[in-house]
Amino acid sequence: YKLVDEAVLYQFEISDIICKKTNYHMKEVERINDDIRNVYQQATENYDYIGLRTEMQWKRHYKNNYKFICYNGDQPEGYVIIYFPKDNGNWLEDLRQTIIIRETLWLNHMAKQTIFNFLWSHRDQRKYIAGVFPLSENIIDHLKTPRVKARKIIVNSLLRIIDVKSVLIGLKYPVDDFNIIIQIHDKFCNWNNGLFKLTSKNKIINVEFQNSAIGFIDLETDITYFAQLIVGYRTIKELLEFGFISINQEKLELLQKIFPKTNNNFIDDF
Repeated sequence: YKLVDEAVLYQFEISDIICKKTNYHMKEVERINDDIRNVYQQATENYDYIGLRTEMQWKRHYKNNYKFICYNGDQPEGYVIIYFPKDNGNWLEDLRQTIIIRETLWLNHMAKQTIFNFLWSHRDQRKYIAGVFPLSENIIDHLKTPRVKARKIIVNSLLRIIDVKSVLIGLKYPVDDFNIIIQIHDKFCNWNNGLFKLTSKNKIINVEFQNSAIGFIDLETDITYFAQLIVGYRTIKELLEFGFISINQEKLELLQKIFPKTNNNFIDDF
C-alpha cells in the first residue's frame, strides 16, 4: 500500500460562510436515490477513478443521516449528507455544537455555493461545521473571517494495485497513439511482476504482459510507486528526483504527458 491521496479536515464557524444568492435550490430526500447516484457518478468520472462503491457503502452513507440534493431546475448538480453528533469525541472539540458533513459532492461552482448557502442557513442550530475536503478544494474563500477552529491535513487513501493489466486498460490517457514498455516489480503478485507493453492507437488501449523486454524499457518501478504515478499523486519528475523510478530519457516528455499530476480524491474503500 502507498499514499495516493491527502485531504483536509476543516472545522469552522457556520456564521463565517459567505452567502451568495444562486438560482439553484436544495431538496431533502429520505433515501439515497438515482439523483444522488448520478451526481456521484459524474463527480468521480472527473478522476481516473478505479474504485467502485458497493451497496453496503451506500447504506453506511444514508443510515441515520440527513440527505439534501442541490438542483438546477430538475437537474441534480450536487448533494450533501450531514448529521448532528450527540456526544463529544476526541477527534474534534465541541462536537455537540457541530454539524458533521458525512459526504458532499458538486459538479460546478454554483452547486458548491448553493450547498454552502444551505449550510449557512443552519447557523442558529449549531455553531460549527466540520468536514473532510480534497486537498485541492478551495474552502477558505467561502469564509469571510475566517475563524477556522481546526484545519488538519490527513491521509485520505492508501492504494494497492492488484492487477496492473486491468488498471492500465481502464485508465483514461490524455495522449493518443503511443506505445511504451513498463517493468513492474511486485514480489507478492507474480502476474504483476514483469513487463507490460502499453499501446494506444485510435483511442483503443491494448496491454500485453511479457516475460522479457523487446527493445528499451521505458519505465521501471516498484508496484507501490506505480500506484502513486497512475493516480496522479506523484509525477515522473518527482519520482525520478528520489530515485523511485528509472526511465528511457528519450521518452521523458511522453511519459510526463501520459501520467500527469491530477487532483484525485478517493472517497471509497474497495
